[in-house]
Amino acid sequence: LREQGFLADPRAASAMAATDRAAFVPPGIAAAEDAFVYDDAPLPLGHAATISAPHMHAVALDLLADVISRTASPRVLDIGAGSGYLVAALAELGGDGAVVVGVEHVPALVR
Repeated sequence: LREQGFLADPRAASAMAATDRAAFVPPGIAAAEDAFVYDDAPLPLGHAATISAPHMHAVALDLLADVISRTASPRVLDIGAGSGYLVAALAELGGDGAVVVGVEHVPALVR
């Protein structure tokens, strides 16, 4: 992603590296899509939802890295959290003092 111009901020790159995408893909999908879990493409979560392509998460983390990193106790709200991957990566980016909340309206995606 860095070679493609994403993840310009090293803090964002670190947060993504610490957040394993495979852990946010349902087991049945992960097994079927195993070779593709780390490709830069969306993957189905079921219930007409997908986990976004990694470059989309990279853009969000890059855009928020500076603000989150210079805030003592950052608070972040992710509406439509889906798999929860971005919530986890944002929490990683924010560190110990961060409060990151994800809201998802599809009950089956909330786990």
